[in-house]
Amino acid sequence: MNEKTRPSDLFKMACEGDVGVLKKYVTDTSFHIDTSDTLNKTALWFAVGSGEEIAVKTLLEAGANINKRHRSMQTVLMLAVDKGNSNMTNLLIQCGAELDNVDAYGMTAAMIATQNNHIQCLKLLVSHRCNLEVKDIRGKTALILAIDEGHPDCLKTLIRSGASLQSIDYNGGTPLFRCILTCHSKCLKILIRSGIELNALDRQGRSAVMACINRELECLSTLILAGADVNLSDRKFRTPLIIAVKLQDFQAFSLLIQEGANLDIQDYHGNTALMRATKAGLVSYLDLLLQGGANTQLRNFAGKDALDLAVLKRNDNCLNCLLFNTHNFNVNAQCNLGRTALMYACSLCDEHLIKMLIHSGSNVNLKDFEGKTALMYLVDKYDVRKKVKTTQQISSIDVCVTILLNAGADVNSCDLNGRTTLMLAAAYSDSSLDTLLTSGANISALNAEGRNVLFYAASNQLHNHIEFLVERGGDIHLPDKNNETLLMYVIKLRPHTIVRMNKHVRTAADVKAELYFISMLETVLRCGSDIHMLDKTCTSAFMYAIKYSLDFPQLQLLLNYGADINVVNKHGHSALSLSISTSQDCESLVRFLLEHGADPNIGMYEGKSPFSLGIFYRNIAVLDLLSSHKMFKFQFEDIRYLIVYGEKDFLQRLISKGFTPAIKYSLVSDRRFSLIATSYHANAIGFLKYFLAVSYLTIHDTVKPPLNEDFSFTEKRWAQKVQREEICKLLDNFYSQPWPLSKLCFITVSSLLGYGNDRKERVMSCPLPMKLKSILGTMDGYWSCGMCKRHTS
Repeated sequence: MNEKTRPSDLFKMACEGDVGVLKKYVTDTSFHIDTSDTLNKTALWFAVGSGEEIAVKTLLEAGANINKRHRSMQTVLMLAVDKGNSNMTNLLIQCGAELDNVDAYGMTAAMIATQNNHIQCLKLLVSHRCNLEVKDIRGKTALILAIDEGHPDCLKTLIRSGASLQSIDYNGGTPLFRCILTCHSKCLKILIRSGIELNALDRQGRSAVMACINRELECLSTLILAGADVNLSDRKFRTPLIIAVKLQDFQAFSLLIQEGANLDIQDYHGNTALMRATKAGLVSYLDLLLQGGANTQLRNFAGKDALDLAVLKRNDNCLNCLLFNTHNFNVNAQCNLGRTALMYACSLCDEHLIKMLIHSGSNVNLKDFEGKTALMYLVDKYDVRKKVKTTQQISSIDVCVTILLNAGADVNSCDLNGRTTLMLAAAYSDSSLDTLLTSGANISALNAEGRNVLFYAASNQLHNHIEFLVERGGDIHLPDKNNETLLMYVIKLRPHTIVRMNKHVRTAADVKAELYFISMLETVLRCGSDIHMLDKTCTSAFMYAIKYSLDFPQLQLLLNYGADINVVNKHGHSALSLSISTSQDCESLVRFLLEHGADPNIGMYEGKSPFSLGIFYRNIAVLDLLSSHKMFKFQFEDIRYLIVYGEKDFLQRLISKGFTPAIKYSLVSDRRFSLIATSYHANAIGFLKYFLAVSYLTIHDTVKPPLNEDFSFTEKRWAQKVQREEICKLLDNFYSQPWPLSKLCFITVSSLLGYGNDRKERVMSCPLPMKLKSILGTMDGYWSCGMCKRHTS
């Protein structure tokens, strides 16, 4: 080879087909036939690309590699197919080119021929049995590529050559669905003639008929004529007809109805095509469905039919179509909650819909399963305190109420809870109260709990409603079945966010709620509510105010109207004892009650006086307030609770103030509850020492107690260690000593001896009488361990 000749010169000769010069160079032994450029192109590549068959033959005869790949992984066969050169393709195949090599995109020579619609090249490849099931990087075969590109001739060739009709690309697309999605009706007809399955579902569960919706109508008609099932549902039980309504494809919708699609199949929500069309407001679709005989009585799984849905969507045109284009439509049909279309219209307060339904024969007195009528739904809709309404909305309520009443609505009908329309109106709709009363509403009616209309006005703190109803004859004194009055009910409804003494920072909503409550309380009192009435437990309204934590100004308001501060209920609670037992921080409230006449000695809840309750809750501040009151009397039970709860310091303070409770047996009806027995059972022997030290007890008060004293617990513990005869002797000897000083001495000695495994040896070494040593040595239960060491000295 000439040294001046470069590879680029050889590539140029191959492109130009200069065979004579080419033969001269390829016979040169110093020349490598497969020398390539930067793109990995050889002289053979350039010769094939230029279509120089003689040059190609020359290079192949010289030993050029026919399967050498370009940088894009293409071979010279793919290049020839891409150029559409059938002669070159045939030459390369005859010379042994590999048919199934793939390029960087996974494409074979057959795929390239199919994509470019080079039918002659494709026929050459398939005639030499190339693999037609190879997939490219998208999972597509040559057959799917023929469909995507819309090449019917290539598709026919591939099908005749045995290409699979069931292949699926990586997106789940089958030949049939790819044909529909690309809207190639000619290819679709070829597939149908080839016997492809028409009712197969794709990865999303759709049928081929569904895939045609919102695409070429010709594809849909072709599938239907070929026998595809028009009622096949997807995974959500939606039929092609329902899909056509959803996608609003009227042409496909009409075609499906003409071809006999089932109009009454329900989807996974129970909606039919009729319901779907109603919700979407598609009147033209409704006309076709009704003309085709769609079942208007079907209900979805929420219990609503097409008429209910038209009302809820406030679609006058759909409602008019359903009412006047159908002869068998039941306008009074009830959903699974018993509600009718008229009730839904009333809940929306839509005057026009209500008129249409009444004109169509709706029963205005029909009740739902809760016993509510359409009139109740109308007045129960709006909350006048929480929702801002325009004058037009309020006017609309009055007009709708008048329409229902003129149509014969029963104004005194009640629901299962005994609520009447007037009660619901009192709680919500202020504008319709006068209309209902004028129409004969019973203002004295009671619900199942025995409450009248005033309770409902109070439930939303509508004080103007209460004033209006009282003026119209409402009984403000009438209690409910629990004998609770309206005043008690109002106090119970006190907002929970309000806390006495401003313990937290109040928000604007808290302040607003407080103002509403105060206004409500003043209105009920001003209208003459009896503040002295008691409920079933004899609890007064003032005690309700204590229980539900009303503030001092509100308590003062009740007192100004004559509330009795010293009423005692059936549980023994007075206002004072209730305040102590319901609040940990009650010092200011107790002071307020005492200053306004509360008796500190009244009230015995579970045997506890107000003072005893103060001891029980360990509230020293309250005890100081009570004991410093001029009417306070120190009762026997009070000192017992002081002993039980170990308040020795406070007891000393009381005695130093001159309080002298009865502490001897002669002044106690049951000696088991005497101060001596109380101190003993409460492990409070220190109190006995104190009583002896201040001469409140003498040796005569410590004699043996009566035989009926309950020592069964002690005897039971002893019986576990000693024989019965020995117990009798020990008790005999023990009770001959003064009591409880003898017990106090016994505990002291036992404590000094100590406890442990060597206790008996220490007992025997003490200079004590033998009987006492015997007791001390054998008793390691209640006497030796039961008492606290702090009680011994």
